[in-house]
Amino acid sequence: LQAMDAANHYEAPAQNIVLGHVDGTIAWTLFGRTPARNRKMGRLPSPAWDSSYAWNGLTESAASPRIAPGKQESIVTANCLVEGGGEGLQADYDTPFRRDRIFQLLQGHDPWTAESLSSPQTDVKNLYAIHLMESLASIGPDEAHDPRLAELEELAKHAWQELRDWDKQDLAIGHAALFWLFERALWDELFSDEIEKHHLAVPWTFLQRQKLLLVLGGNAKYDWIDNVQTPETETMHAVVQAALQQVWEQGVKKFGEDTSKWTFGEDLHFLTF
Repeated sequence: LQAMDAANHYEAPAQNIVLGHVDGTIAWTLFGRTPARNRKMGRLPSPAWDSSYAWNGLTESAASPRIAPGKQESIVTANCLVEGGGEGLQADYDTPFRRDRIFQLLQGHDPWTAESLSSPQTDVKNLYAIHLMESLASIGPDEAHDPRLAELEELAKHAWQELRDWDKQDLAIGHAALFWLFERALWDELFSDEIEKHHLAVPWTFLQRQKLLLVLGGNAKYDWIDNVQTPETETMHAVVQAALQQVWEQGVKKFGEDTSKWTFGEDLHFLTF
């Protein structure tokens, strides 16, 4: 509790702090303070001349969400939703799959050693990919025939089969490259036409995944599926096949036809400083 109280003096940037005590208890709280606003959350433009939108100082750190020392066996932070944090802390967060995978790996593993702890640190199983492919299980090219897409079917089916046979391990070399190319292409097929037409900003990666899953789960309007730049009304089957066709041609051109040699880590997932 002394360490959690000490966090109250820290203002920025916002960070997770996870604490462990020699008595075996663990705790979590949030470093940082957010603006206390009279109205709204400051994420959209507001009339600067209206003082009701202004800051009213900073929130008190003591009011930050926390998990006090108790009987919980594990605490996980993985860019996921801050539960109990109020609207101001619930806008930019990742899908829960990485958090869920960490929880899976922590269950029933006792005692931990330096060697055994390397297992969750180096785990590459992709629960997001599993969920996405399950969401598409009834939409892939094997399950529906659209005569307008006949010329796409052969290559799309081949890419689809490769993705279904993949073990969903995010290795630097292999099928992970095909999946992430497909995920990006699928997102573009669904959203890029509306973004271009309405001059919208492209959301960053965390929010892209959430929006994609909303559409695939049937929790977003059908309008996103249809390409607003074509006279036809596209179906989800057409969108998936077009994305599969696109990524297969793109991948083969870059890496060759043997997907076991496609390089995800070096060519598709990097950061340049």
